[in-house]
Amino acid sequence: MFHSGLIPGYDFFVEKKVVAIIGGGFSGTLVAYHLTCLALSDLEIKIFDEKGRFARGVAYGTGDKNHLLNVPAERMSAIPDEPLHFVNWLKEKNFWDPKKTFYPRMYFGDYLFEFFRKSQVKTFCEKVIKIRHTVSDKLIIETSLGNSLEVDVVVLATGNYFSSQFLGLSELSDGARYLRFSEDNNITSFRPSTKVAILGSGLSAIDAILSLRERGVRTEVCVFSRRGRFPLSHDKNSRKGGNSLFLNESSPLDCLRYFQSCRKLVFARRFDWRQEVERFRPFSNSIWMNWNPRQKAQFHRHLRKFWEIHRHRMPPEIAESINKMVANGEVRIRAVRNLQIKIRNSKFRLMYLDGRKGLDVEEDFDLVIDCTGFENDFSKINDPLIQSILKHLLVSMDSTKMGLDFEGEGRVVNKRKSKIYCIGPLRRGKLFESTAVPELRVQAKNLALELASILKYESSNERAVPSFFGMSMEGGNG
Repeated sequence: MFHSGLIPGYDFFVEKKVVAIIGGGFSGTLVAYHLTCLALSDLEIKIFDEKGRFARGVAYGTGDKNHLLNVPAERMSAIPDEPLHFVNWLKEKNFWDPKKTFYPRMYFGDYLFEFFRKSQVKTFCEKVIKIRHTVSDKLIIETSLGNSLEVDVVVLATGNYFSSQFLGLSELSDGARYLRFSEDNNITSFRPSTKVAILGSGLSAIDAILSLRERGVRTEVCVFSRRGRFPLSHDKNSRKGGNSLFLNESSPLDCLRYFQSCRKLVFARRFDWRQEVERFRPFSNSIWMNWNPRQKAQFHRHLRKFWEIHRHRMPPEIAESINKMVANGEVRIRAVRNLQIKIRNSKFRLMYLDGRKGLDVEEDFDLVIDCTGFENDFSKINDPLIQSILKHLLVSMDSTKMGLDFEGEGRVVNKRKSKIYCIGPLRRGKLFESTAVPELRVQAKNLALELASILKYESSNERAVPSFFGMSMEGGNG
């Protein structure tokens, strides 16, 4: 695709640059939006999403109003320089309620979709399964439908990949049912007597419990996780923190000791621990990057779950509802070890060691809902695209194996210096915080600016060539 200029005696050929964004969720949408805002005349943006959930993605694709954002609306702007952008959108749509702090995730999905509609993109509801180089150092994208496309830049915005620990259960049938909650947020109706087991106790498990109750399941819901803890609750006042007391040289042990001292102050009613978590957050990436691989592994192995239940908190109204269900015996949470699942008499049989009682237990369930979260070892991700680009050395893992190795604004490290970029959870490993809106909105804008700079430079090197007898010759790189 070329544009012809108006220079007498010349045909000025400028080849259109093509950016392919793989993943149509929050990160992919915001990169496309910022590229569109930069108004590059010789740029085409193509965005791929297998499920066609453009803008909303997995996180904001729910249609259940009981699924709330776990961050106050005032902190959810998608635009870095306009902190109240989402709040103003809520007011414009007549959704704003000054008494509310946490809003339905489906509202945020609608908000993001408006950014998507303003982006000049061509959409593809196809799964990308392979990326390869051309002789001219461009990139070829191949999809599961057998289509291929030549592009100049690839942005990997694929988000999180689910843990594959229990995916084999989906192939079992015989009456019992398994579902991955994050792929199917809208749980369909079940019999009130359905006996349900939920694997994992994070925020997805909380949403699953709320959906089950909304859809008429009245039996006890059993939640299984390694530590048997739900996320903690936000403070009703949602107070913001100040400057962190941590030093960049802190080790995981230093962090643990500090939080232990904080707990003593909390019990003495001297301050709210949530404020300290918020104070720590702006500095968490710099602290993480100063730790060596051994320290990172130590944190991941021993402290990550402890951190996550404090960091990723429930809205107060949701926490109150869940606590009431636990107190009434409607929800049971268990700390378990050595969990195994088999099919017995058209039911799932869960066999485990009760972590608190030290007893071997067997229980049967009609439905297993997998809320175990995301894979933290990149080498174990069972996805054809990831397996292909790792195998052909188009990307490499960082030292923690939690994400990709990258430099600058997300350009992946490889020998051919390919124009492949990553954003969001794929940067987790080098970064500590790379999954939430405050980080992703900045990453998306900065990545768009870098791509615009690179593509403008390359376009400026396209040279004009004379026309001979009405025939045009394609310009090359200068």
